[in-house]
Amino acid sequence: MQFWLPIAIKRSFNFSTNFKGLVGSLWYPSKRRSKITAMFLTGIPISGLIGGPLSGYIMNHYQGVASLSGWQWLFVFEAVPTIVFGVIALFYLGDRVSDAKWLNDEEKSIIESNLAPEKKQQVLHSVKDGLTNPRVFLLGMIYLFYTMGLYGLTFWLPSIIKASGVTDPLNVGLLSAIPYGAAAITMILVGRNSDLTGERRWHLAVAGVVGAIALGASVYFANNTLLAMIALTVGTMGVMTTISQFWTIPPAILGGSAAAAGIAFANSVGSFSGIVAPYVLGLVKTATGNTGAGVIAMGISMIIGGILVFRIPAHQVNVKR
Repeated sequence: MQFWLPIAIKRSFNFSTNFKGLVGSLWYPSKRRSKITAMFLTGIPISGLIGGPLSGYIMNHYQGVASLSGWQWLFVFEAVPTIVFGVIALFYLGDRVSDAKWLNDEEKSIIESNLAPEKKQQVLHSVKDGLTNPRVFLLGMIYLFYTMGLYGLTFWLPSIIKASGVTDPLNVGLLSAIPYGAAAITMILVGRNSDLTGERRWHLAVAGVVGAIALGASVYFANNTLLAMIALTVGTMGVMTTISQFWTIPPAILGGSAAAAGIAFANSVGSFSGIVAPYVLGLVKTATGNTGAGVIAMGISMIIGGILVFRIPAHQVNVKR
């Protein structure tokens, strides 16, 4: 843990700076931010939409090639593009409007003038605010509870598919693509409506409640593959929407140096779900003897996240139309 923690915080800080630059307050005004954030983060469900079938194909067709197992080829084929695009992004994408090589001076001026009024509305600005203000810790806890739901989903979806008798990796990947495809569409539609109405908190909280109820329903219908898959599809739509909707809130509160530090801190706290969620899943399964009970616990965590959302004043995150 002592070795892992500083690395996680450093990676989170790098992520938050780039994320803030791409979809946060450095590029888009708040009235457009929800849809843009959703479009950016559809990369998560789209990776499931494409990656599921692709991973199944690789594991099926490359098993034993060059004395490597299918899962080893999976890492080769899916890691190389990530490294290549990461290097391209490093040199091509600018953090700020002033760094953008694909914009002329007039376009940069228009974007910066559209963003100028919002800087006055942000509550926290200093690095100290971004690291010590209780509101930043609250953001981290909200993100923690929502990402726990995401872990429950990624754990439960393959289990339901395999329980139906589907064992071929390619077919498992094809079936798992359905919920992620529906989630990508839902994220954009909810983000668009959030921008049109200017409302943020309810769009986030309701998505979490829907996701939580659907996860519970999938456990209840675990013996009926069709109904379980329908419930999991709705659950995926809700869970993934909470991830995109959450990231519309920090830029509304945090500005300047507080944004980089605060978003890094919130993301670091949320990242602990990678430790907490598996532990809770195992603990609940051991106590109850039921895997589904752990998934329900993940759903409950999303409801808790939704309750915490309303600890943030509406006037600080909603957009005046």
